[in-house]
Amino acid sequence: IKLKKKILHLIRLQQQLLELIEFQILKKMDITATNEPVRFYCFVTCPYAIRVRTALELLQVPYEYNEIDLLVNQQLTPEFLKINPLHQVPVIINKQGQTISESLVCLEYLNDKYQPGLLPQDSFQRAQIRKWITYYSSIDAKKWRILGAIRNKNKEEAYRILNEIQQNLKFLSSQIDLPIRVEQNSKTFLFGSTFGMGDIAILPVLDQMIILFETAFGKHILKDNLNGKDVDALKALYIWFENTKQQPAYQKSTYKLQSLPQNPLIDELNLRNNWQFDKYYINFAQRKFFPSGQIPKL
Repeated sequence: IKLKKKILHLIRLQQQLLELIEFQILKKMDITATNEPVRFYCFVTCPYAIRVRTALELLQVPYEYNEIDLLVNQQLTPEFLKINPLHQVPVIINKQGQTISESLVCLEYLNDKYQPGLLPQDSFQRAQIRKWITYYSSIDAKKWRILGAIRNKNKEEAYRILNEIQQNLKFLSSQIDLPIRVEQNSKTFLFGSTFGMGDIAILPVLDQMIILFETAFGKHILKDNLNGKDVDALKALYIWFENTKQQPAYQKSTYKLQSLPQNPLIDELNLRNNWQFDKYYINFAQRKFFPSGQIPKL
């Protein structure tokens, strides 16, 4: 009986040792995989693709950049439709050849795959961040209504929606206690002390909304308070925006690109040796969204 117990004990030890060896091998394989570049399909000023590019930069994930020129509808070519039938950027293709698309889905994938991730460990905090990202998506959707009003030269409707967007932004700022936190620390982020998924999801989309609306209305949506109310809420969001915009991962994905893709509009605007993110974006937006190639005067 004693001999049988010893044999069983040795068998258990052997199994544990094999499991430990297997775990270490898999862990090593996973580390190796994370060091190999993912394929990343992007458009140089697409705010949704910039979300993912910023996350890749922040997490120091090596990636192979592939430009999909939305101005000439390269996303509709048979080659790209094989990659993403939804004809949208961003797209990530991992080492296993698996395709991940939709910007927020890509952020979730990167958060799960690469340490230290983009979200806090606390489940409630993660839920709150996701809730407010969803809320911001509803704000972002309204910019398409503004573009429609501008195209139709409906000044009253355009300004009504602009005011509505600004009120939504003030509400977001107040609900997450941003005015209080900015007063305590002007370098705070949207959801705490760390630059993370909430900031990455909102910053590039808001940045380009600001560029577009300044051109269309001559108004900065975070500086020019349209109804004079909730001053602190708007000011806090502006302070967050200006500080967070300087994050190295975001700058490397927008204003300070280390290399520029092959893109005819970059060369037409003479930006290859003097990159100006906002100039490129507004020229792209005017040509893409307005038949005349110019934003109509309201």
